[in-house]
Amino acid sequence: MERLEWTSRSDPLTGLYNRRYIMEKIENEFKRPKKKKFSLVIADIDYFKKINDTYGHDCGDCVLQMISKSLMDNVREQDLVSRWGGEEFLLLLPETEVEGAYTLMNRIKKIIGEQIIEYNGNQVSITMTFGIADSQDYQLIDDVIKKADNALYEGKGRGRNCVVVA
Repeated sequence: MERLEWTSRSDPLTGLYNRRYIMEKIENEFKRPKKKKFSLVIADIDYFKKINDTYGHDCGDCVLQMISKSLMDNVREQDLVSRWGGEEFLLLLPETEVEGAYTLMNRIKKIIGEQIIEYNGNQVSITMTFGIADSQDYQLIDDVIKKADNALYEGKGRGRNCVVVA
């Protein structure tokens, strides 16, 4: 039963939580007293399509696994990391103000940017863009997610490899 439960709430490639599970957890955060703020982060691998086109989808899978491990290794135990879709990740940071989320994402951005993936004799470097929003002024989950997503796209427009707060 435990294995079936894990399978239903995780992404098979990365081992991270899946979209369905993270949405349940975000809903739970919204039900907590409003004084318990949280931050959401949407993170996207920069130029991921180019990695797949240049080195192949197997390399892309290695990149996704490496990023997943880096994210998990650098968040707190109470933070949740999920694969949001494709090359996007969503992080739920309970009881975290945007300033704390910003500091954490800048540290993770630096760590990921310093890693080199060796794949079939090629060295592949990765950068990521991060969009952050907090729950403070929102009544709907979709509003917080949209704010984080808008911040992510603002970062893409700034040239990528950055952290943007909504």
